[in-house]
Amino acid sequence: MKLLIVTQKVDINDSNLGFFHRWIEEFAKHYERVEVICLEKGKYNFSRNVFVSSLGKEDGRGRIFRLIRFLHLVNILRYDRVFVHMNPEYVILGGPIWHILGMKVAFWYTHKAVNLRLRLAVRIADVIFSASRESFRLATRKLKIVGHGIDTELFKPSGNPTREHTVLTVGRISPTKQIKEIIEVVDMAKKQIPDLKLQIIGAPYMEKDKIYFDLIKDKADFVGTVSNINLPEYYGRASVFINLSNTGSLDKAVLEALACECQVITTNEAFRSLGSDIYVNPSSADILAKILVDRINVGNNKSHRQYVVENHSLSRLVTKLVSVIDSLP
Repeated sequence: MKLLIVTQKVDINDSNLGFFHRWIEEFAKHYERVEVICLEKGKYNFSRNVFVSSLGKEDGRGRIFRLIRFLHLVNILRYDRVFVHMNPEYVILGGPIWHILGMKVAFWYTHKAVNLRLRLAVRIADVIFSASRESFRLATRKLKIVGHGIDTELFKPSGNPTREHTVLTVGRISPTKQIKEIIEVVDMAKKQIPDLKLQIIGAPYMEKDKIYFDLIKDKADFVGTVSNINLPEYYGRASVFINLSNTGSLDKAVLEALACECQVITTNEAFRSLGSDIYVNPSSADILAKILVDRINVGNNKSHRQYVVENHSLSRLVTKLVSVIDSLP
């Protein structure tokens, strides 16, 4: 069996999409040949059965060139199944050709946004994968909830029992991530732990996020973007990982922190089932600050790494995906 993967970027060092390099590695264990079409490529290192074709964005190629190249590649490459990661545009563009060729199309999507392109992609694809019900907001019988894919071989305990007085959060710099509120909580906690630091990994993407960032950029240690392979170092040093997101989606960064056995405080409803040592009710800044101080001073001996390994590890996820993709009639 041969698989075609269509994705936005192949670059092991990319701070946003570098994780997908490992996804491709895992898929390559299950298929004789893996063809990858990406919008742009950087550094990668795959086994001999993986072949990467770029649409040329890294070379400054324009949209018309990229469109023609995409249509050319889907016609000439050899494959039996298609897996599209995140971008509904590729499902729409390739759909007519794949239908003519008799190819089955699987589509992975984890985002609350719903637009016309997504609706069209859902009609075309044969199966839809998402991490949680909150990560996919359209009703369709094609949807399969399969969890996230955390590389638990990369995200693991550091082995260093001494952690810094550092609070860490990871994600897009945006009002939805409640960064301003996190800064307020940590500032209150500093009254009892004066050397407490807040590290924020991420960057603003949209223009409104940049405006938001300008208002808070001097109030914490903004690290900027960090490549996926270097993130465990930060989880390993921090005393507590904090996530005050209220989107209800299963946040990948929380799972990474849990895999690294970093203490977690989150108000995200998606983690309520893990108990009060992880999930806390949305509260005022002073109450959250008290919880934060207690976690740093007393600690939490319960590890949730096994939960991540059993429910959200990359190897298990890809095995699930392959099983469904290969069984499509």
